[in-house]
Amino acid sequence: MTFDGRGLRFLTSSSAERASPGSRSGGRRRFLAPIMALLAVTAGFGAPAFAAPSPNFLYVVNIDQTNPFTNTAISQFNIDTGGTLTALSPASVNVGGAPGGLYADPKGRFLYLAQPGPVAVLQFTINNNGTLSSATAATSNNPDAPFAVVIDPSDQYAYVENESIQSIFQYSVGANGAFTALNPPRLVNGSAVPLALHPSGQYAYASNALYGIYQYAIGTGGTLTPLNPPSVPAGSLPGCIAMHPSGNFAYVVNVDGNTISQFAVNAGGTLSALSPATVPFGNPPPGNWPGCLAVHPNGNFLYLASWNGDAIYQFGIAANGILTPLSPASLPTGLFPVSIYLDPTGSYAYVPSPRAGTISQYSVAANGTLAPLSPATVASPGAGWIAIATVFQFVAPTCADNAGGTVQLGCKQYLPCPSGQVGTSACPSVSRACPPVSSPVIGAGLPNCGTQTCLAQNSWSTPPDFSMCDVACTDKGSTFPVGATETESCAGGQSGTQTRTCNTGGNWGPWNTSACACPAGQLLCFNDLTQAKQCFTPLGGIFDNSGVFHSWCGHFDSSQEMDCSIACAAGVACAPAHDNVNHVRTTDVYCGDGNISPKTGGGSNVALVTFVALMAAWSIAGIWRRRKMASR
Repeated sequence: MTFDGRGLRFLTSSSAERASPGSRSGGRRRFLAPIMALLAVTAGFGAPAFAAPSPNFLYVVNIDQTNPFTNTAISQFNIDTGGTLTALSPASVNVGGAPGGLYADPKGRFLYLAQPGPVAVLQFTINNNGTLSSATAATSNNPDAPFAVVIDPSDQYAYVENESIQSIFQYSVGANGAFTALNPPRLVNGSAVPLALHPSGQYAYASNALYGIYQYAIGTGGTLTPLNPPSVPAGSLPGCIAMHPSGNFAYVVNVDGNTISQFAVNAGGTLSALSPATVPFGNPPPGNWPGCLAVHPNGNFLYLASWNGDAIYQFGIAANGILTPLSPASLPTGLFPVSIYLDPTGSYAYVPSPRAGTISQYSVAANGTLAPLSPATVASPGAGWIAIATVFQFVAPTCADNAGGTVQLGCKQYLPCPSGQVGTSACPSVSRACPPVSSPVIGAGLPNCGTQTCLAQNSWSTPPDFSMCDVACTDKGSTFPVGATETESCAGGQSGTQTRTCNTGGNWGPWNTSACACPAGQLLCFNDLTQAKQCFTPLGGIFDNSGVFHSWCGHFDSSQEMDCSIACAAGVACAPAHDNVNHVRTTDVYCGDGNISPKTGGGSNVALVTFVALMAAWSIAGIWRRRKMASR
């Protein structure tokens, strides 16, 4: 591999080198391309939206220097509280093949390795203890000779750069971390240096030796579209790009010029050069060839590895984005430092030195200067070219609940119902549960059945959900929530129990008396005295004109009995009419001749009519007798 007019690319072993292979400069130039390809991609890694105070694990691509294209391995480290690295067990995972860029997804769930040979993008699951699971293919739609992987801050889209045809392949990222090709699947841009993504996830940038910096918009579906203009000029042979965490500035290292180009990011994502457009570092060309650079998370400092100078250069960043060397401007590090990485808090820095087979580790002072930790370096198994990806232990957002606990994202808590309401029967009986438990409702328990959901760090959903609250039903001094059932003994001398349900708005439903029954030989009739249904022994009955027998339950007063006798024809049996099902008395009576006659009046009127009729008859009889006697 080497540089040519288009940037980084693979060349055959017969290709001319800028210096003899035996010289220090020539050897380093020969290896510059693969190392920049390995390290530039990981320099763009960003922390998840909510992460632990420091990274947990660090991963290193190790290449066997005797056989660099077949014996690739990944070493895995724990990052201790004080920033020092400790090897995990096992200390490394063998993957074989040729090395490419190493990248961890923003949530720290998966690790990706681009392999130009065999052509693949490998995906590893990061276990809770930091160790890597067995590799699987992230996609079946692999670009030819992939060498760099980057994932947008939202963890929805991935971009894989292809070294041989200098194209960007674009994918969506599934919940399982696998890649699915977008449409179109690739974008030809002539770039061979990994993309740098804007912190907002709306823009992307890639450097090119001939055309400067390509600039793209990232659409809502993740596809890249060139901005206008599609590129802006930079220095000689632009390489790695670092974005300011504010998104307001971008910095590009110029490999042939020992300079750093500094840009402002405009509102539409396009770049414009600051003044001055570049700042120098190290010795004049061909002095200190740069590797990759990194910006401190607080946006106040920038660091650059110089692989030809075995040094780290450190700068302050002013409010207007201009770089100024710190004091000291540089500090020595291991042989062949190719890049520098900062933990998300900016407390520690790590510098891989492939020729030394070590990782230098530093603390970062408040003024931005670096100081070696103790020990100053750790060995990298298989001491070869190194790529580092820091993985941050993802901490899910939590909320403090009203029961004095802390709950995870998506969990719920109970709240009191509004005044005058209680929880319905839909209220869960569980007092505390949380995903992955099947019931996500948590809190202090019933009767509080308003709910809120934890949406973000200490942020509950508003307004609360009171759909499980309603006005209660009351009876005999007791309160019943909507949906609750009241049970009582059956009325009117019946055996069994009857039930009713509290409906919405605090309204009782009708009694369900299907389980109620009168004693054997009795019927449920309407009691005229109590005005309620009651079990009675039938006093007889009569058939109606449809042949249905109706029982005469009794408990009617004398007037009703007289009504019955008057309504029907003389000598015809009669009975007060009843509903055929419930035996409820109606205004009609049944007569033995099959007729149904209406009641004709009260008993006192009937007696009066009878009395008047008898008196009239007696008077007529008396007159007739007197006339008869007179005629004699």
